[in-house]
Amino acid sequence: MTSERHTVGTQLSFALYGAANRMARLHKPFLEPLGLTFPQYLAILELLDGAPLSVGTLGARLDMDTGTITPLVKRLEGLASSRAPAIRPTNAACWST
Repeated sequence: MTSERHTVGTQLSFALYGAANRMARLHKPFLEPLGLTFPQYLAILELLDGAPLSVGTLGARLDMDTGTITPLVKRLEGLASSRAPAIRPTNAACWST
């Protein structure tokens, strides 16, 4: 039986974590001038694809729990009211484009 080292760098989960971070960093120069984070960008893409959506449906599509998606939506509401009139909340639970 051979002995394998189980270091963090050899684990698939580490590779996936690194890839996700690289994707976010690649988008940052484009999103930062817009005042958006990568998760906010993903939410906007999802809303453009199928609004109106409930916050729960949006969270499920993005695989985010309520504690993550709710503050994200609140920040997007603030951005929408001040800088993005084409994307606006219709009420606390739904979004439309």
